[in-house]
Amino acid sequence: MSTACPNGHDSEWPDWCSVCGERLAAASAAPAAPAPTASRTLSPTATPAAAAVPAGPTCDNCGVVRREDDVFCESCGYDFASGSLPEATGSPATGSAAPDGANSSAPMHARVSVDLDFFNASVGDVELTLPDPVPDPQVVPLAGIRILIGRTSSSRGIFPEIDVRALTDDPAVSSRHAMLERDASTNWTLTDLGSTNGTFLTPAAEKAIDAGTAHPIAAGTTIYLGAWTRIVLAETSA
Repeated sequence: MSTACPNGHDSEWPDWCSVCGERLAAASAAPAAPAPTASRTLSPTATPAAAAVPAGPTCDNCGVVRREDDVFCESCGYDFASGSLPEATGSPATGSAAPDGANSSAPMHARVSVDLDFFNASVGDVELTLPDPVPDPQVVPLAGIRILIGRTSSSRGIFPEIDVRALTDDPAVSSRHAMLERDASTNWTLTDLGSTNGTFLTPAAEKAIDAGTAHPIAAGTTIYLGAWTRIVLAETSA
């Protein structure tokens, strides 16, 4: 059942518009959240209007919608002409040096969970309530060369590899929030994609990373985003 948004959208959620992020007037009163020690103010997530993703084929490897003239899948790097995935490893001489402590040949995964300390530092004046029950931590393998972090939006054709909507039910995460990318030597970077509420590398929520700038990261890095979402990167044991 959909809920009418004052901006004319049919929202899949009763409290926040799943299309534009507007808080819905029909949202039911929620129990009071734990008393915050706010150091930043969250805003309902909204993404600037963009051209609709054209209907068309999908990637044979990961299923993400693609355009007719795409050569590679923007999500997993699949080569549509040769029908192959990019090499996962490479000589260190052919790529940038891995950050200290990183194992350039080890596969990685992300552990996604709810962080109460970050929530208490984030809520500000916005009335948000943690999901009840709190979702259990989930592990997401980092397969492919680009891993989108965000919230699924079927109407806009956005299907993140790390879908925070499904994993932590966090309404303060943008549909296209941040991107994890790796090079031929499997060195990883993190880029904020101009999200509404920023991406942080500390739970104090004092300073977000610069949007549009790729930040080198390694196993052990912890990422904070939205109102309560924590993502920890780790090497995957063989």
